[in-house]
Amino acid sequence: MSNLVIIPASGTGTRFGAPMPKQFFEINEKPLLYYSLSTFEKMPEFGYIILVMHPKYLEDAKNIINKYSFKKVHLIPGGEERNFSIDNAYKYIKTNFKKLNYIVIHDANRPLIKDTHIRKLLETAKITHFVAFKLPLTFCIGVCDKNGYLLESPSRNRFIETHNPCAMSFQLFIQMYTKLNHKQRGEANNDHILLAKKLNIKPKLIDGDRLALTKITYKFDVDLVKNYL
Repeated sequence: MSNLVIIPASGTGTRFGAPMPKQFFEINEKPLLYYSLSTFEKMPEFGYIILVMHPKYLEDAKNIINKYSFKKVHLIPGGEERNFSIDNAYKYIKTNFKKLNYIVIHDANRPLIKDTHIRKLLETAKITHFVAFKLPLTFCIGVCDKNGYLLESPSRNRFIETHNPCAMSFQLFIQMYTKLNHKQRGEANNDHILLAKKLNIKPKLIDGDRLALTKITYKFDVDLVKNYL
């Protein structure tokens, strides 16, 4: 049996501020989407890549898949929100795949993830039900009232950042969509760490690499990653 990665890339990138979604923004003469697809295309551990794309941009995604000869990619339409896109991925997987080992969910706007990071997830997933990355919190946090006055400033040592990609067994992924209804998944915004907790699964969090987990949200984020690609 093989592994499968879901890459939700259905966002329209309004915060990025470009005419096209950031997935198509070129960094070092290649579209952002290329880097994630290339990583998983080259990994023998993965037989399938489910790319979830906004219906308006399916043809643009097809052009990238064809241009770079990606053979593992299954392109499907996404929804208006991330949770609908992952729902679509589940429906496609349920129809087309009966036996898989592990499911990885990776954000297309994290282009610096390498095969070594993914293998670290897979190795941990073999001994636990669910695994994602964590990073130490590097900024102060606070609790404010409705008027913006600070009520509490907890020690940041009590908190961590949690990050995709995440990995889980195929069985757990299926349970998330058969034992939890759409409302329950929506309450968690399809954050799979929270979905695991709703199923009384204790998520395992492993130390991540801050550079590798860099997420491109705004145009200035491009300058942070382009010299590492």
